[in-house]
Amino acid sequence: MKHQALLMLPRQNVLAVGSSRVLQFRREMFVCPFWNAGYSILTTSDFSTFLSLLPADRRPQTLLIALDQWMFNSAWIAANGNTSTDRWTQNPSHDLRTGLRLLPDVLADVARRRLEISPLLQHRPDAPWGLNAWQNAKGFRPDGSFAYGRQVLQRLDEDPRTPDFQFAGTLKRIASGTDRFQFGDIPDSQALNSLQKLLRTCSELDIHVVAFLPPFADTVSTALQKSGRHQYIEQLPAALRQVFSSTSHELHCFPNLASLGADDSEAIDGFHAGEKAALRQLLHMLQQGSRLNQCCNTDQLTRDLAAAPNALEVYPR
Repeated sequence: MKHQALLMLPRQNVLAVGSSRVLQFRREMFVCPFWNAGYSILTTSDFSTFLSLLPADRRPQTLLIALDQWMFNSAWIAANGNTSTDRWTQNPSHDLRTGLRLLPDVLADVARRRLEISPLLQHRPDAPWGLNAWQNAKGFRPDGSFAYGRQVLQRLDEDPRTPDFQFAGTLKRIASGTDRFQFGDIPDSQALNSLQKLLRTCSELDIHVVAFLPPFADTVSTALQKSGRHQYIEQLPAALRQVFSSTSHELHCFPNLASLGADDSEAIDGFHAGEKAALRQLLHMLQQGSRLNQCCNTDQLTRDLAAAPNALEVYPR
């Protein structure tokens, strides 16, 4: 859906691309056209493929990309590589067979009372699209960013029903070496080569890349350091700096929330920073002289950060 939306939008000055970890960057943070195409990338090679599917008149001036640490994990790549272009060009929500296949899951959620019918029958002036939006106020905004809705309220209230409460799920993955936290000794060389290819292509297309390593919650970062089996993460910043050193593109590394002057209260879960922490990342980039200064008002963003209503949100939902 993100690819199809970009084809219908005018050219954006700044385009955010990556996994779900880039989704907290919002239009309000920029003074020039911005759109968030997050939740579209699994591996570093996906960036080049996604970009190649955009017509010349839809390519951005600046590409803001999140480089998830596991994109450089050989085991993760082996399980998630070779992405078909159908991932971006086909919309499964228009496929009746897909809907019918999901119907038993929906009925099971109703039986477990995880999904309530009555809210779906109410008139809503905001006209949310999809069950998750109706039930949990959770889904994509018009600028492509993601609203966590009820999950934010649960997190702020320290509700034990919050997904990844106290980061228990993430810590379990780290201990078992599964689901994005596979063990690894060194950064994958093919992934680094794919990133190098992307930077070279963007230089040829006159697209400036602003890349960043997104932060983990401090608790998660500490667990990764202590595991002794995720050494590739410690080596990754140096390996990436070498890739970027011969280019005009930017790299910003945020190992944890503490590196931003934040703490774990600003994490949605173990590996997703909230909107306030995303704004901190952007301000750090701007203070380091990022070309994004051409599309941002640092003084206003600083005021926005100071006026944030809570640890996870900055702007109206």
